[in-house]
Amino acid sequence: LNERNVIHWLRTRQEESELGFWLSLVSYDRKDQSVVNRAYLIYLIIFFSIWIFLTLTLLASGGAIVLQAILPGQPEQAAIGVLVLILASWWLFGMNQACRRSPAIFNETDALLLGQSPVSRRRIVLRWFWMPWLQNALPFWLLTLVLGFSLAEITMSGPISAERLPEYTIYGLRPLMALLPLQLTLFSLQWGVGILRLQKDREIRGLAWPVNAVVLALGIWLTTAAFTHPSGMTAWLLKPLQQGFSGGMSNATALVVWGCALSAWLLLAFFSNNFNLTRAIQETHEVELTNNAIRYGMTDYLNLRRTQKKLGVGHESARLPIGLGGKALIWKDLVESWRTVNVSTVFNWITVFAIPLWVAFLPNLAGRSIALIFWVIGVGRVTSQRLRSDLAGWPVLRQLPIAGGQVVLYGMLSSLAGTVLLSLLGAGVGMGIANVPLGFFLVLLPGLTAQTALSAAFDVIRHARSNRLLDGSVPQISAGGILLGVALTALVWLGANLRGSLFTLFLIFALNWLIVWGLYRLVGVYYSRIDAA
Repeated sequence: LNERNVIHWLRTRQEESELGFWLSLVSYDRKDQSVVNRAYLIYLIIFFSIWIFLTLTLLASGGAIVLQAILPGQPEQAAIGVLVLILASWWLFGMNQACRRSPAIFNETDALLLGQSPVSRRRIVLRWFWMPWLQNALPFWLLTLVLGFSLAEITMSGPISAERLPEYTIYGLRPLMALLPLQLTLFSLQWGVGILRLQKDREIRGLAWPVNAVVLALGIWLTTAAFTHPSGMTAWLLKPLQQGFSGGMSNATALVVWGCALSAWLLLAFFSNNFNLTRAIQETHEVELTNNAIRYGMTDYLNLRRTQKKLGVGHESARLPIGLGGKALIWKDLVESWRTVNVSTVFNWITVFAIPLWVAFLPNLAGRSIALIFWVIGVGRVTSQRLRSDLAGWPVLRQLPIAGGQVVLYGMLSSLAGTVLLSLLGAGVGMGIANVPLGFFLVLLPGLTAQTALSAAFDVIRHARSNRLLDGSVPQISAGGILLGVALTALVWLGANLRGSLFTLFLIFALNWLIVWGLYRLVGVYYSRIDAA
């Protein structure tokens, strides 16, 4: 095999793998060469073609309303403005990404086969260009078809019968023909900037700010003109889209825009001759792993990589204010919790606060007991999050000179303390507003929180296996763990609600903390057995 065939063979395998994944979603096997399987492929093509067309026409009916609302009486101008706005936003995002990371993404196989080989960098870049371009172009093709069909809904009078479908379809194809070279030009320029940044002898730094500033200014200028009445230079730049959304591009305009697309692509080819492939592999080798994690639903690995990126893996901590040993885990979890806040985390913490507040407004024991079941689920989810994050780094965690029970305790202490404080605050606010005396509930809350957290930790560690932890696969809280937390909480809660003396309440309180101590010891025992499992 010559050099060109080797590069083509390697990239083709990746493209076939990508295509095979999407075909597998509809149960099509590429390796099956039977007549039935080929007939099934034809059926899939026909079915999805009709389905996509019907979906686009359905969206177009809503798009017609939106275009008329944006610029009443000027739907074509509104369609151009919407398309230019989305194109400019996408181009700004792509340029910013190209200034920070190689646009050509390489996996571990590419690193082994191409990284040190003397193959042409230009051929690699140009062969790697087309699949990302197609993936980026498809959403714009669909958007342009919807906008074109929306104009057809507005412009074509009367019902759209089967005889008028070709005319209806042309309304979508005309702007699509204008978009194709424009989007190809912008995408080639994105890659050109990214490839220019990574040259063999040097890496051009500081491109992000000037490039982003120019693209942002150009995008605002053209978007503003697109929604108004372009004139002068803006009218010339927007002429392909204006012709595409009206009567179709003229031959002269088509020649110019396709010439621009070819020039941008040739400029990319020129810059790629000295492309630093090794540096590009270093920047992108984990992107493929992340994409596969998203594709196959490996959420634990994905969350771990995101957390490591936010925490700045590889950067040494300047100071550790909380002490050494197990206490360092507390500081780690505090920093990690602060830097990984998202909508789901905030919602879980709100649940921990809101349910104890709600308990004070419920009139009877049954309602309060049901509310506490949801509180147990929320507490288990919140307090086990950091523990599961620690277990995802099992190769490091297992080497720490800290006892198993202490690893779990220190790893959960920050979230446990936050849960206790929020629960007490919620219960206190609820009692103050509802004017209901539930002092024993406040007394029991810390113990109930601790036993619920340890029940969740016990369930996670009980199902943990060393070989799976090494792969970053950490078990979730199972239904058994939730039932254990609910059962222990019900035991303490219902016992405290029985009519009895102060001594009875003291016994319930002691039982609560005895359960906490027993769970803590049990967690330590099962933690020490993870390697043997």
